Amino acid sequence: MLSIGEITAREHIYQFLTSMLLKEPTPELIQGLVDTLPYLKEIFAEEVSFDEWDQIIQNYQNGVKTIEELQQDFYDLFFVPTSGRYSPAVESIVIYNKMWGEIEVELANRYEAAQFVPENLDIYTPFKQLGMSDLFGYQLGYMAHLCGMETYSSMDVRGKIQEEELGMLEQHLIPFIAKYRESFDLDAQGTIYRVLIELIQQFIEMDRELILNSGVISYA
Repeated sequence: MLSIGEITAREHIYQFLTSMLLKEPTPELIQGLVDTLPYLKEIFAEEVSFDEWDQIIQNYQNGVKTIEELQQDFYDLFFVPTSGRYSPAVESIVIYNKMWGEIEVELANRYEAAQFVPENLDIYTPFKQLGMSDLFGYQLGYMAHLCGMETYSSMDVRGKIQEEELGMLEQHLIPFIAKYRESFDLDAQGTIYRVLIELIQQFIEMDRELILNSGVISYA
């Protein structure tokens, strides 16, 4: 059984990853990355190399890389189709090469059932205007929302929430990110987002194992 501390830690990591993926880079966001990095290195030291982040942060702090350049990486990867490295993190597009498909409807229904409103997230406003429930960052935000629900639930309800979390991980997040990285790693080379996506992949796979080993889910 997961402790409340473990569930809360999962929630905070999902919130951090959601913010990093869906917020436009600002000095405050980069400082949050700097502050959180030692904690992430402690958890993922054997799974993820943080050298690229260390170099980017050092270049930013020394004035070699500006906040405007970090923002341009964000725009080019997620918003500008003509940038030459446009890589929208949308499940329908990555998996099925189309927009607003069955996956988008399914996820919208999941969110509604759990009273998760992605548009209420504190994120870059144009993401909200896209109206895509299968935006990968929304799925991370949904996982944070489920962790928050889990914290205050009885054991029976907690088991049902973890079944939903496991379904999201196995049906959506893990297959998506494996496919997404086939092209994204090259497109995002030299940006904060290449390591971010690698980190997310390691975390969600680790989270799946944590849930499976928690002993809360009933398969009866």
